[in-house]
Amino acid sequence: MLSPTAVEPRSQSRSDRPAALLALGVALAAALSVLALLARPVPAHAQSQNCTLLAQRDSLPGAGSSCWGYVNPSNGNEYAIHGNQYGTAIFNIVNPTAPVMTGFIPGPNSSWREMKTFGNYCYVGNETSGGLQIINLSNPEAPVLAATYTGNGLNTIHSVTIDSTKARLYTNGSNGGMRILSLANPVAPVQLGSYTATYVHDSYATNDTVYAACIGVGQVRILKTTNPASIQQIVAFSTEKTATHNAWPTEDRQYVLATDETGGGRVTSWDISDITSPIQVAGFIADPCADAHNVHVRGDLAYVAHYTSGLQILDISDPTNLVRVGYYDTFPIPAGIFHGAWGTFPYFPSGTIVVSDIEGGMFLIDLIPNSNVDGVVTDAVSGLPLSTAIVSASPTGASDSTDGLGAYRVWLQNGNYTVTAKAFGHDSVSAVVSPVPDGSLAQNFALPPSLGGSISGTFQTGGGAGIASAPLRVKGTPLVATTNGSGAYSFPQVPNGSYTVLLEFWPGLPESATAIVSNVTGNTIVNFTLESVVYKFDFEDTSTAGWVLNADGNDNATSGLWERVNPRGETAEGVQPPLDHSPEPLKKCWITGQGFSCQAADNHDVDDGKTTLYSPVMDLSAVTDPTVEYYRWYSNSIDATPGTDAWRVQISSDGGTTWATTDSTTAKENFWKAVRFRVADFVTPTSLVRVRFIADDSGVAQVVEAGIDDFRIWGLAVVAVSDAAATSGALPARFALYPNSPNPFNPRTEVRFDLRASGPARLGVYTPEGRLVRMLVDTRLPAGPHAATWDGRDAGGREVASGAYLLRLTSGSDAGTRKIVLAK
Repeated sequence: MLSPTAVEPRSQSRSDRPAALLALGVALAAALSVLALLARPVPAHAQSQNCTLLAQRDSLPGAGSSCWGYVNPSNGNEYAIHGNQYGTAIFNIVNPTAPVMTGFIPGPNSSWREMKTFGNYCYVGNETSGGLQIINLSNPEAPVLAATYTGNGLNTIHSVTIDSTKARLYTNGSNGGMRILSLANPVAPVQLGSYTATYVHDSYATNDTVYAACIGVGQVRILKTTNPASIQQIVAFSTEKTATHNAWPTEDRQYVLATDETGGGRVTSWDISDITSPIQVAGFIADPCADAHNVHVRGDLAYVAHYTSGLQILDISDPTNLVRVGYYDTFPIPAGIFHGAWGTFPYFPSGTIVVSDIEGGMFLIDLIPNSNVDGVVTDAVSGLPLSTAIVSASPTGASDSTDGLGAYRVWLQNGNYTVTAKAFGHDSVSAVVSPVPDGSLAQNFALPPSLGGSISGTFQTGGGAGIASAPLRVKGTPLVATTNGSGAYSFPQVPNGSYTVLLEFWPGLPESATAIVSNVTGNTIVNFTLESVVYKFDFEDTSTAGWVLNADGNDNATSGLWERVNPRGETAEGVQPPLDHSPEPLKKCWITGQGFSCQAADNHDVDDGKTTLYSPVMDLSAVTDPTVEYYRWYSNSIDATPGTDAWRVQISSDGGTTWATTDSTTAKENFWKAVRFRVADFVTPTSLVRVRFIADDSGVAQVVEAGIDDFRIWGLAVVAVSDAAATSGALPARFALYPNSPNPFNPRTEVRFDLRASGPARLGVYTPEGRLVRMLVDTRLPAGPHAATWDGRDAGGREVASGAYLLRLTSGSDAGTRKIVLAK
């Protein structure tokens, strides 16, 4: 939990009790020798996987906080320790289905109470007052308060940490910083030193090494405390959400797991094998509207108190791949963060897991015995490991992805399962397995390569010079490539099928072309030609000049106005984008009314009118055949009258006096959709071109949200050519507009082109300003190769002047443009 220095906006189901209830807590302590608290029935809507609820206790007044455990060394009996608003309860859980409270140690009224054990003592801190309570557990059936330590003015403590290897206790979040106390005398601690460089919220300590969670600066700081009077920092690194709540290393100390206490805060895994350069390698969150509060490691498992998602159990045998193997939802009511499971203790020899829930009290949970089905996935021909394979089990759907060595692990209960391994570029392989509880079953897979071919091509300027270091990928696959010094690239092993090749030369603004791959034709060639981008806005801090709201003063929406933000998504309905369209590290875009994560869908949406976003005025007078592209997000399908209000985009060529609509829809399209249009199809390109985006709520019961990102304008279309079948005689399953021949020409030139499918086709000659000179083809054509000739004359038969012209071919959704030169 956050310390009082950063007050939490937490709304508990039970408010803080008056002093009379504290007296009740004291009275309860006196009567506990004969009191056995009854278990509350399991909530009907509680959910779990591979976990069994053994018992629940929720009869103490006030809210719950953290928990820990104690094992009696004389007989091995196990005791659960549960923090409460008014004190600390100790339960005998020898029979975990019927726990019995053996003691209650009252303490100051505090919503924050955490504890750890060392030897026969439990050390308890709180954030109200009173310093450190020391509870004697030598007789856990009758625990007593042995002492209270307030040395050197110690008053408040957020959490406590024990370094059992050094008999030391750390008070985290205490006044005076993180203090280090010697427990040589367990009832009379002695302060050895303190760390005051920044606030430490929680920590893990062993053998003079401390993994400190510093929530104020959003960092894990690994410290060396060999000399407590002179603490040395080994390394510091910022966690994913910079709200670092706790940190816990794996048992081999090669990785550390951390949590961020903020909406959407995940458990993240960090490779610290090179302690000077930690690297985040994985992350897990059970619910994006929740928060992973505390994580503890035991062997190959991590146990997470995940606030409203309850207990989450992760397999961390591969810390680069956090796999959930079990959970028990202690708080099955959607409520954001600061409710539900606070802490967990998973270290009892019996395997009983203690979970403390703010509203629900103490839960005792058992992880059902499971079997590991694990092995390696390899290429059947080369024998090399496949690091992108997915292994899944039917009928449960349990799955895992392979690591860099091709290894996987799937957790299953005893029974019969069909386990299937899949990897891109390979045929899937299945096997029937029958795991047994607490066993380990090996199952390797060798996947044969799928039949297919390759994709290759070039990325060049209009003059033919190659462009190096341009990134490309094949959509929906793991295939990525980069052009070499000559502008060439290659994807050497692609299964048969139809693919979209994306050229991502402009961040967030990919060009695409379709490639049909077949083992019959072999290599498919997709070439890209660079045309100049004259305006580009990704809406980060350096590309927002001139974008304004309500430029004409006619907007009247009362909420949900356009704003440029890092979007976080509002609700499970997905009415707003959770992320912008641009790739990392770019994060910002325009959306209508940034709300709070996981709130109601109709908060901050467009209400009672329209809100309009205007581009700057842009000079397109000298741009050859300008094309506009942007990515939009639009949702209007929530509430009583879905699909009523319309989204509109308009363009002006006179600075905003008159407008033509280019894009309008009433359909819900709550994803980043690419929209592209030729300026000349709507207005004449001038020096006063402007675009505006209108989100409008007509007043009917409807939730309207919109977004805009990655806007650009370029001259000419980028031409993609796929000519795999050129030498085979087969019909080309592609669209292509080839360079005319000759070029330059006088007075005649031939134009060859391919159509992907039969249908209407148009091939025209245009001036650079977009005015039609002559239509060469305007008819229905079959799929395949075609040719046309232009004799340098316009539609009236008159010879045209020397100079540059444009060839534009359209067929269905395909379009291509090439520049040609008539030289007399």
